[in-house]
Amino acid sequence: MESARTISELKSAFIRRQLRILSVNLEPNENWREYALGAEAEDLSEKVVEDVLRKLNAALKQHNRVVYSTQAVHHVAQQISSLYWSTVVRENQSLESYASGVEKTADLSRHGNISRLPIDIEDQNETGEEISRYRHLRQRLIDLDNRRQQRRQRLCQFQELQRLLEPFKNPRENIQPNLVTRDGELFRELDKMRMQSPDPHFKLWTPQTSSERRESEEARLRRITREVHRIRLLIAEQERKSENDFSELNLAFLRAVMSLNGNGGHIGGNMTANNTQGAGPGMYSSFESSPNNLSNLRSPSMSPSLPHAQVNGGGAGGGLAAGMPINAGQQMDLNHLYEMVLELSDVLKNNREMTRSIVTSAEDLMRRANTEGSSPSLQQVNGEISAARIADLERALAREKRVVEILKHEQTENIKLIGEYEAAMGVMVEQIRNYCQNNNMHFLAQKRHYNNLLQAERDAHLQSRLDRDYWHSQTMKCAEMIRTAYRLRCEEEELPLRIVSGLQNEVRAYRQALGMEPEKPEEEFGWEILKDAPPSVD
Repeated sequence: MESARTISELKSAFIRRQLRILSVNLEPNENWREYALGAEAEDLSEKVVEDVLRKLNAALKQHNRVVYSTQAVHHVAQQISSLYWSTVVRENQSLESYASGVEKTADLSRHGNISRLPIDIEDQNETGEEISRYRHLRQRLIDLDNRRQQRRQRLCQFQELQRLLEPFKNPRENIQPNLVTRDGELFRELDKMRMQSPDPHFKLWTPQTSSERRESEEARLRRITREVHRIRLLIAEQERKSENDFSELNLAFLRAVMSLNGNGGHIGGNMTANNTQGAGPGMYSSFESSPNNLSNLRSPSMSPSLPHAQVNGGGAGGGLAAGMPINAGQQMDLNHLYEMVLELSDVLKNNREMTRSIVTSAEDLMRRANTEGSSPSLQQVNGEISAARIADLERALAREKRVVEILKHEQTENIKLIGEYEAAMGVMVEQIRNYCQNNNMHFLAQKRHYNNLLQAERDAHLQSRLDRDYWHSQTMKCAEMIRTAYRLRCEEEELPLRIVSGLQNEVRAYRQALGMEPEKPEEEFGWEILKDAPPSVD
């Protein structure tokens, strides 16, 4: 009878027996007070102990009913049965596979069939040549299978790399839409910072293409060329002014020499008259020896403390100009213009001082000639004048060379600074791109992992619902079968149970009539039959 039962029934019966053992009421030992500590055990009355045990037993029974329900027991038994059957099937398959080897119709291109090939042919009729040929073909097939596995692994790696490189096919939309395009968010933020910057000469980097960078470099070269041309024009203008002044002086000296050569016998009296009168075809015909003319040769001194409020207007509008804010760029242009005016005034002052020194040297020369009583030759006059002119021109040339060297040095430093700035910006842009790429890949990995977890949870939930529906349908079938069996049992055993129940009631009535104590239900003679009877039979 025991061998005819299924695995599920056997395991269910075993679990129910263990549950009955767990459901037995707990009762204290008769001598439990002897093991108690001190007077605390004496304070506990029997009623308190019984109440505690009753509540504990009720809690244990409720726990067993909730945790170890009939459905749970049946589910565990079914799982054990499924595990047994799967183990048996797997063992049978392994035994059959090792026993029979590979069938003739098996596909030898599959890895499982290749791994199950025996090492040697078990047929005794095969010759040594066929056995060696089989071994050679088997080894070659295994090698080819290993190479195919390696190629498949490499293919999987390449497919994974291709999947990772798919965003780079369209980087403007997938990787860095803010840094590649000109109208991106980063460009707008930089433009906003440029608008909010307090310094008008503060420049921020803007993404430029190769054509725009080339245009900016050409514009910078044109600007530098214009500055150099302007400096050359200023130098040429100063040289023309100096040459004009020197030409007038040379003309004056020539006239003085000609007058001296023409009036050699009357040098003493006429020279004094010419010096006092200051007119006529004398030596200083182009100049007047009056104090007014000498005062005109002086450079007008410019006040260095020129108020800034009068730069853009006169004194009448000074209050209005002082109350209005001046743009920083206009203020810098005005300062630059004022510095140029001061520089030109210094140049004019130097020219006038040089002219004054030449005139003074010419007067000294004429005075010395009058004192010595001889006229200076043209070569002496031209020699002193040319030496002074050459010295002045050399000083001017050295000064302009110094300015050109300073400008070249500044240009070189600016080019180096621009190169360092471009290199730093390139490194920064590369770092920003790598950072954005890493963040994007990390976000995609998190999204993929989350989608996988969500899909796994959905699959698990769907599987649990399917299992619940399956077990619910099985439970309903089992309940229907139990009801049918119970109804049939009640209908079949109703008459004998009624007879036994009636006889037991008569025994109880006789004992009560005789004055005997009533028996416990377990001690009655018909308890073995009536214990499983439904209450309606009584």
